[in-house]
Amino acid sequence: MMLTFKCHRIALSLSLLFLASCQQLRSSYTSIKNVVWTQREEGIYFPDFISDLFPYASHFQNHFKNPDKARSGIKLIQLKQLTKGLKPSHEASLSWSKNGFLLGYEVVKNQQRKILLRDLSRSYSKTLAIVPTSEDTFYSSGRSKPRYRSYNAFLRWSYDSKHYSFMSNGGQGNFNIYVGSIDSKEKSIAPNPAKDGFATWSPRHHEVVFTSARTGKGDLYLFREGVREDRLTFTPSPDLYPEWTKDGDGIIFVSGDLQKHKIMVLLRDQRSRMWRKPYLFVSSHAEQMRPVISPNGRFVAFYSLGANREWNLHVLPFKKNKTYLDRDLKKSMIARNVFLDLNSGVAWTPDSKKIFYVENNFTKANRIFAYHLVKGKRYLLNTKTAMNHDLIMSRLGVLSFCAQSGSWDRVFMALTNQGLKIQGNSKSNNFSIKYIY
Repeated sequence: MMLTFKCHRIALSLSLLFLASCQQLRSSYTSIKNVVWTQREEGIYFPDFISDLFPYASHFQNHFKNPDKARSGIKLIQLKQLTKGLKPSHEASLSWSKNGFLLGYEVVKNQQRKILLRDLSRSYSKTLAIVPTSEDTFYSSGRSKPRYRSYNAFLRWSYDSKHYSFMSNGGQGNFNIYVGSIDSKEKSIAPNPAKDGFATWSPRHHEVVFTSARTGKGDLYLFREGVREDRLTFTPSPDLYPEWTKDGDGIIFVSGDLQKHKIMVLLRDQRSRMWRKPYLFVSSHAEQMRPVISPNGRFVAFYSLGANREWNLHVLPFKKNKTYLDRDLKKSMIARNVFLDLNSGVAWTPDSKKIFYVENNFTKANRIFAYHLVKGKRYLLNTKTAMNHDLIMSRLGVLSFCAQSGSWDRVFMALTNQGLKIQGNSKSNNFSIKYIY
């Protein structure tokens, strides 16, 4: 079981993974038990299709009629596996549409990697698999033995939930970015013989930032419909995992090689609309990986490698043109010895006050925890699943993740009380983070 999990994670990672020791986390936590009720009543906490998917949703609404009690703590209402049966394939790399209705995930089987789209509000699904003729992969040099004959991965949604992008080696053997929608055919944007990947949509504009090897290193490029793609970075190392700031005028990303990575920030000038030179988010000798910006745009969660070679989880406020120092990094830790998830990073709740992450403890099957930034309190999400990874939460409060089912990785969905209908948009965006270390 462990061998399957490790091989699957390596196939999805671009950088070397540092295996931290399996030391038990030392701080205390609160265990959450599944909420089970016996009555059914429709309410206002969830859309109708969520109540259809999760029968306990209506039980929860009936039991917690007081909104304050419904939103308190972190409650696991119901857990279910997305696909039934033990099909000989892996599922991974999840992506929610902004409205929380559509879920995309990858299926890996027989050296084929395809993307499936599921509209959870109706009986609709779509397969994205541009059929290739080459056996090259995005990670290979062209000389090594091919791993996938068909490779379609890294699905991301536009801000209006109408369009999506993904990378594929479709038909030509070259990795390009493809864009499509539910009702239209996919097309390649900014095609180039070099490999392109890690495309991410702007939250405000119809712009896509992506990594391209067309310069020989892996720089960030910007695509706008009808406009020639612009090169944004000129760094000496590959630039990966770009994330947009909430206003659409900033990009935070990871820059580095297989030895060391650091987090950098790109900002667009408000007057000239030109992109400035990138600067360090944290100036430290410690390696940093996979930043994820909170939904309200105020915070950045990221991994940092500690002195004992364990990956720790940090959160810092995002302030334009500010570079944090090593002393700031040491004070910003919220969890020790966590699992380094390069696919999705950590999962923010829609109100930006909590973070879900996975502990790095194989002896306890890599359990899922949540940290409340305001209260400084940690919770164990008692899913009873093993080898969890690829956490991501929808605006409706559904935490989707991958875990082992038999010998295969499967998509699971955990309905929680963290949706915006229950928690509401944060009335206090100026809250301070309570760190426990």
